[in-house]
Amino acid sequence: WTYGRDNTVAFANELAPGSCRPWVALERRELTVAGNARHRFRIEITVPADAPVGECRFAVMLEGLDSYKAEAGGISLPVTGRIGVIFYLTVGDGKPQLSVVAQRPEQRNQANAPLMLDVRNAGNATGRLDGVLSGTDAAGQRLDFAPANGPILPGETRSIALTPLAEPGKAAPTWRLPITLRGTLDVGTQRLPLELAFTP
Repeated sequence: WTYGRDNTVAFANELAPGSCRPWVALERRELTVAGNARHRFRIEITVPADAPVGECRFAVMLEGLDSYKAEAGGISLPVTGRIGVIFYLTVGDGKPQLSVVAQRPEQRNQANAPLMLDVRNAGNATGRLDGVLSGTDAAGQRLDFAPANGPILPGETRSIALTPLAEPGKAAPTWRLPITLRGTLDVGTQRLPLELAFTP
């Protein structure tokens, strides 16, 4: 599978170069489960002794054999359900190495402009940002922001949005640029100290 710039996932049946799919064994390829029933399904991964250090990613696809006919406005269409369960397998000492290479408001000179981080992963495993950054806006208002938790794959630079945190039961705060944020984000066991300035 591939992860697009628009944060969509595309699945392919063809075996990609360097794929770890040959390492994966399924309990069975077909299974019948009654409505509202549960079934424990076994997946086995055998990593070769000479596998390179890093990360291997694959997906297990679950789909029904029969389609359902959805009818609306006199039109009948066959619909089938499909679920992709994504696996990230770390081999050896594989780990992400994230750094912020740029920061910017998504729109200039606009109140509540979404704040964006361009994050580079120079490591050999997928990483995600976690934590809270605190700071003040142009009016001196204190604000906390949290990064989106999307995956940043090895060798990629991806734009990650910062979202303001609201107090329970209250609307999200409004703010105006410039705004400064500082704090430490977590990437697994890695700590990423940041001091950021967003200007109009």
